[in-house]
Amino acid sequence: MRGPKSAEQFIHLLDEAIFEIKDAIACAADEGDGMVDFTNDEQLYKILLEEYQALKEQFSADEIAVGRGKDLPFMPLVNRAHERIPFVDLLGLINHGYKNGFDA
Repeated sequence: MRGPKSAEQFIHLLDEAIFEIKDAIACAADEGDGMVDFTNDEQLYKILLEEYQALKEQFSADEIAVGRGKDLPFMPLVNRAHERIPFVDLLGLINHGYKNGFDA
């Protein structure tokens, strides 16, 4: 898996993920109509939205470093719910960049 090549690409991937998550929240809210599966998905996406927005803020403020060989702290949640996340590959690219640093 190839990850982002620069900090700018990493931020772009985070922006893309945030957009996709917001879209998924809107879809779950619109289509859910009280159905348990969609309600659970909406909660999942809200958690992911908080996590990815915080990651973007922390990275932009130089409060975190990438390339330390560790997965994002919330990747276990992503991995458990991967079948319910249509953009899971995008989240995997972000994790790759966080874990391994930027690809040259």
